[in-house]
Amino acid sequence: MLQIQTASNPACALAWLASLMCTCGITFGQAGSPMMPVPEGAPLGTIRRTLVDKKRPEVVTDAPGDHRRLVVQLFYPMDPRVPAAKLKATKRYEVAPYLADFDALKPALGPMYRDHADALTALHIPALEDAPVRTGKRIPIVIFSPGLGTSRLFYTSQILAIASRGFVVAAIDHTYDVDGVVCDGGELVRRHDPEASEVEGRVQPGEGLHAGPRLKVWAEDVRFVLDSVLALDKKDKLFRGRLDTKRIGYVGHCFGARAVVLAAATDPRVSAVIAENPWPLALESKAKTLRAKLLFAQGARTSDVVWLESQGAAAKDIAKLTKQRFAEQKRFLETLGVPVLHVEFDAQEHMDFTDLPMLGAWIATRTGDAKVPEGSPQRTPRRDLVDGFFVEFLAHTLLDSESKQLQLEAGEHEGFRLERFGF
Repeated sequence: MLQIQTASNPACALAWLASLMCTCGITFGQAGSPMMPVPEGAPLGTIRRTLVDKKRPEVVTDAPGDHRRLVVQLFYPMDPRVPAAKLKATKRYEVAPYLADFDALKPALGPMYRDHADALTALHIPALEDAPVRTGKRIPIVIFSPGLGTSRLFYTSQILAIASRGFVVAAIDHTYDVDGVVCDGGELVRRHDPEASEVEGRVQPGEGLHAGPRLKVWAEDVRFVLDSVLALDKKDKLFRGRLDTKRIGYVGHCFGARAVVLAAATDPRVSAVIAENPWPLALESKAKTLRAKLLFAQGARTSDVVWLESQGAAAKDIAKLTKQRFAEQKRFLETLGVPVLHVEFDAQEHMDFTDLPMLGAWIATRTGDAKVPEGSPQRTPRRDLVDGFFVEFLAHTLLDSESKQLQLEAGEHEGFRLERFGF
């Protein structure tokens, strides 16, 4: 299982930072702030970039010369061995905020975020902005695509867990499909269609879902970000010569999960894909060029199950529905022609793959008139189980690491159900 330092107060959570201060002599401007849980593993750096795809016009706007822009945040193992004198001579490294550019984002955020602005803006993550990248062995690449309408920011806990295992993770905000994206220069780009469906596209009776135009844009986004990250290895001051351009994975949630599977279906460079609550996958995902091993992860408490429970449906009827869905997924996955792990996590709801439940529980601990809780957000055992599966899958497929968890027999296990096809 994934091991996480779940400190109950900011001082304990900052033990990770204190160790870096001793090693590197780094100074921090946010000591004592609440912090997201610190994964065991490599200390992390992070940097944000705005990428422009000059080969693709932006289809959402009519502005002449407007090309597709994406904001990407990269998380990576930082080099803790850089001499302190060198670090101090160049800049003062800051602990990265959880919700960056809040002042610029605020007009686009809903009341839930605005009402808790003090807590969210006080929260930080265990990563140093613009820190030097780890030297030595090249680092595999993972591209992350979030759910429709959900910012990359709200998957930070999962991304930290992956990056700390030894990956460069590039997390995408798909412009015009999230409430707000802040590009270079502080420009706020707001969501184009808040009513857009997560299941767009044409459903062919007896066949399934065909990819719609927005899903195709997202798949192109994923491939473009991969191209851009690969280019960093050749010309970027921070990443030059640091990236393993032969070991590549895609990870996505919901609409983003469909996008990464669709992108991988025509991209033989990709060796591993994790799709979180992606059902239904687009039929175009069955392309014969798909080469990646796939972890298909499903939460048992899908939106239809939650709705049936709210209507007082009998347990046997809900069990029948989940059994039918699992069987439908199995039939589809068996046709992909690649090794597949099919996992269904007990009691897992759709948004449990994000940070939102963790943040909600943390904010609820505020007492009296306090605007910021005294402690820090806490992970749960189920969250450790789920993220641990993801980390071990990527470590197995991209780092050649052995994993007892991935070798478990098919069937029911504590907290999840497992099937395997050619894996």
